[in-house]
Order: sequence, then C-alpha cells, then structure tokens
Amino acid sequence: MKNKIKTVIEQLEKAWADDLPKTKVEIFNNAKAEFILSHDHQNLCALLSFCINLSFDTVVYDAAKEAIEIASHEGNKTMTAIYHLIAGKARGNYHSRYEFNQALADPAYLASIRMDDFKWLAKGPDSRIFGNDLLSFIGIEARRYDVMYDYLRLMT
Repeated sequence: MKNKIKTVIEQLEKAWADDLPKTKVEIFNNAKAEFILSHDHQNLCALLSFCINLSFDTVVYDAAKEAIEIASHEGNKTMTAIYHLIAGKARGNYHSRYEFNQALADPAYLASIRMDDFKWLAKGPDSRIFGNDLLSFIGIEARRYDVMYDYLRLMT
C-alpha cells in the first residue's frame, strides 16, 4: 500500500505544479474515499499530512473531521486522537485549540500507547525524548507542553 500513497502524492504534486485545482480535489477525494473504505489509517494520515503542506487546509480539515467520526464510531481512541491532531494542524492558530484539546483529552491513555506502532507518523520531533509515547508526540506536535507537564507531575 506504500506505493499507493506514493502514487497519489506524485499525482497531487503534478496537479499542484500544473495549477489544476479541480484535479487536485478529485485526486484527493478519490484517495480519501479509498483509504476510508479500506480502513487504511496509515495512508489516510499520510495523505492528510501531505496536503496540509500544500495549503489545502479546508479540504484536509473536512476530511479529518470525517475520519474522526469514523474512528470514533469504530471505538479507535488512538486514531481519533491522531485525526484531531491533524484537524488542529489544518485549522491554524486560533481554531486549532479545540481540536488539540480533543486530541489530548485522555493523557493517561495516550501515555500508554507506544510510538513503536506509529513510527510512520513521526516525521518531526523525536518523541523518544519523552518516553516514546503518543502523549509526547501529540503534545509536541500541538505545542501543548502544559498537558505533558501536568500529566507527568500527577504521575510522580
């Protein structure tokens, strides 16, 4: 499935370079639908994260909200938190606070999830500094160090 996301990203880059807005949206929507139907969270996260970098924010935010609903319905707390993080990053400064709060709503649960299964997600900060857990990764990405600090303080 890695080849699929690579192909989609190449198609999006070409459509972006050729300034084809309808084509970009069509490629994005087709890939999003395929990844959602196949429950391919890894490739869906890669698609959403890549498109944030293309200033495709509104489309990414709407897709992340759809993914939140699906992951929540599945009872997948981990992916729900990750999709809230992506939605927050897509929203920008002021509006991201709600999404980041939702992503970090259960710090004890997030701290119990090891990043070993989510190495594909971590492209930025090195979460091993804080114990290789999802709480650290989301806290760093959302710049919500206060949540990590409060959790660590409660645990000691």
